[in-house]
Amino acid sequence: MEDMELVDRCWDTHNELISSREPDRVHNKIETWFKNEEDLGSITMCGRTIVNASIMDVLAVFGEVDLIDSFIDEFEKIEVIKQFSNFRILNTCKLKMPLFVEARDLVTMGIGITLQEEKSVLLAMKSVEGKYLGTPCPNESNTHKRIFLNFGFYLLTFIDETHTELSFGINVDPKVPMIPWFILNTFLKEIAYYILLNYRDQIEKLDKTVYEKRRLERREFYEEIKERITFVSKNLCDIPD
Repeated sequence: MEDMELVDRCWDTHNELISSREPDRVHNKIETWFKNEEDLGSITMCGRTIVNASIMDVLAVFGEVDLIDSFIDEFEKIEVIKQFSNFRILNTCKLKMPLFVEARDLVTMGIGITLQEEKSVLLAMKSVEGKYLGTPCPNESNTHKRIFLNFGFYLLTFIDETHTELSFGINVDPKVPMIPWFILNTFLKEIAYYILLNYRDQIEKLDKTVYEKRRLERREFYEEIKERITFVSKNLCDIPD
């Protein structure tokens, strides 16, 4: 039930902002949307862009979690705490913040599902505390303030064999009570843009040898993806021998 509530919340946010509203900003072929939730002390940020790559190439970048912090400048370090299954993970992410704000981190669970009718894959996540499925979450450290992600998602939508629509959304409580919202919002809005930009740039200049090696090493994982994504051609899903 909790999984479906998370998926529904992500999908509702996608439909409310990305699908239904003109973007607040458009720059460098990246559209972004923002919604202040000052009564909740949080902000919703969404973005969308087109990536010149197949959906399998995009999925490979998201599937290899330990490589992500090497090209997303806003992420200091991402570590997998436990991989429960091919489509369920518990991880921690350390975030870089402006000089006047203490570094932040968060502990999140993530799940992946396919949406066949939409020709999409949804990667949904949210913060967890204490234990998750019996696995203890790390305590807050002295160097990083723990923040709470109410929900977040990446939506990968198949366009054709060489193009994928990448959408992104998060609702987060940054836990910075002494910083005025208008200053904090400016910083957070820049994060939303640059995260999408960095993903797009990394995927489009992909070192395929690195990811092909990972696909060989994790053949079972990618074979399961191949079975679930029936809306792309077999050639795109093939794993090299």
